[in-house]
Amino acid sequence: MASQTDIRKESHPTSPTRIVALLGLLFTIAMIVFATAFADNKHMVLLLQTFSGNWSPPNDFNEISKFEFAITAVIAIIINWGTLIAAFVLIFKYLKRIFEEDIVMPKLKQIFDIEEIFLQEAILKRIGDSEENQKKLKEAFAEAYTERDKAIEEAFGKKAAISYKKMTDRDVG
Repeated sequence: MASQTDIRKESHPTSPTRIVALLGLLFTIAMIVFATAFADNKHMVLLLQTFSGNWSPPNDFNEISKFEFAITAVIAIIINWGTLIAAFVLIFKYLKRIFEEDIVMPKLKQIFDIEEIFLQEAILKRIGDSEENQKKLKEAFAEAYTERDKAIEEAFGKKAAISYKKMTDRDVG
């Protein structure tokens, strides 16, 4: 029998990678149709050459078919624009990771630390501030952390659990 985590992972067949691949395929087909439709118009050929970068078909347009023209135009556009788009995507992902790790994560760590201090102080006020109670409280918190880490790993996966442990500066194992 599959666990809830397994079922949750299987219920999302449209991953972002599949969506991007599908959009890329649709864009490619649309570009082939567009380029095929205007292959006889020398002005549109010039526009396509300009848009696609340093690319030029044979001087005599009678030598190539509409399909060949369309394929070469799309390939040129993908090569020229694809690298630029890929660079922007990678830069965005890198900047997003820097933002999350350098700005958001340390603040969350501080929030969790403050929360823990207030929780422990509130509990000790009610049960007494003896050395024995402090020891029991630390043991209870350690046990709660262990159980929480197991629940995080079960619900979100090992990678998320390791990231959470790194963020809270606890042992990663």
